[in-house]
Amino acid sequence: MSCEKPEDVMPRKPRHDRGKTCHKCKTQPGQLIVRHFVYCKDCFFAHVHSKFRRQMPAREAYCQPEQEPSLSVAFSGGLGASVLLDLVARTYRREGARKPVWSPITAYYVETCAAYDGVPDAVEHVKEVVNGYRGIELVVLRLEDAFDTQTPLLALSLADERLPLSSSSSATPTDALRAHLAALPTPTARLQAISNLTYALVLRAAPSHAPILFGTHLTALAVSLISGVAHGAGYNLTPPARIVRPLCEISAKECAAYAHWRALRPLRSRGPPGMDSVLGITRDFIVRLDRDFPSTVSAVARTCAKVVPKRDSSSSAGAPLTCALCERPAQHGVLEWKTRTAIRSFSSDSEQDKTEGTAVAEELCYACHTMLTSRARVRGPSDVEQVLPVPSWTSSTIRARMRESVKDFILDDED
Repeated sequence: MSCEKPEDVMPRKPRHDRGKTCHKCKTQPGQLIVRHFVYCKDCFFAHVHSKFRRQMPAREAYCQPEQEPSLSVAFSGGLGASVLLDLVARTYRREGARKPVWSPITAYYVETCAAYDGVPDAVEHVKEVVNGYRGIELVVLRLEDAFDTQTPLLALSLADERLPLSSSSSATPTDALRAHLAALPTPTARLQAISNLTYALVLRAAPSHAPILFGTHLTALAVSLISGVAHGAGYNLTPPARIVRPLCEISAKECAAYAHWRALRPLRSRGPPGMDSVLGITRDFIVRLDRDFPSTVSAVARTCAKVVPKRDSSSSAGAPLTCALCERPAQHGVLEWKTRTAIRSFSSDSEQDKTEGTAVAEELCYACHTMLTSRARVRGPSDVEQVLPVPSWTSSTIRARMRESVKDFILDDED
């Protein structure tokens, strides 16, 4: 008995990217191929709007007594943020709508030109873009706003992995920001610090009861997940409930086509390309792989969505910890974990414990501690102590936790 050919028994799934007509309407000529499917212009817009609406949060979950639910949009000016803002405006601020679904809608933009040399200010361009949409307010923040020098800023000594406290001598917020970035040991740490500061500024500026939309498209999401795991942020793969990514099913190719057909004007990438960082290397790898295998980014996103960090609910772990630097959930015992998993120094533990003063390593998450203590490929002079000024909220959090730890030993004024 002769064996039959496999293709005769199990026919292959038909591919739709070899036809010339749209696979959706079957009448219009195709203009774009997305994951082996051909779309015409109108069907592509309907396809993008459907994916966007599917990921939007329910309005009823954010209703307040006698107050319409508000919506916050983290607007960076990039490709994904420009597409997100246009979709929000066309969906919830269209002409002729009887009643606004979300009111108000506020876009938050963080200007990062102070972090780079020779990068122009883009605030006027952002104002022109946002003002082109009806009913959307704009709030402009600056990266140096994270360092409010009106109150004394604390600093960390990077010479010791326990990160003892020091004092900051920065006179202005811009000086504090540049000192913060200059003290970081690697390009990966600098890009991560800028991302953390931007994230924290938007979260602190937006109303606590409103969802915050981030324009992270599917390709950028896959890159950020892989690079995040690479530098130790696997504990925060799942974002907080108020963080919403409506473009998490729309790839960079789809965003580029949407921006082209809608005549959007996204900002170019700010600062250096960062190809010598973990983020840049990961982006280059994912994008190259996705060219030959179009399901790469979706497979990465679906796999990481199944990964849930194990939250320590034991009584010995204490209350849930929030990182004092990036304000994300953190695990207890960062130094203890690193002691069990790696050899970090040739000196003995007794020599490492000689550092006096208050150390804040246990107040940080694993990713932030790794960011501050990672080894640079080119080391600076050994006699220069690296002192890193911390943001205002980090200084306030450290002071509050120090005050909480000694409150039982403080006498009341009546005593």
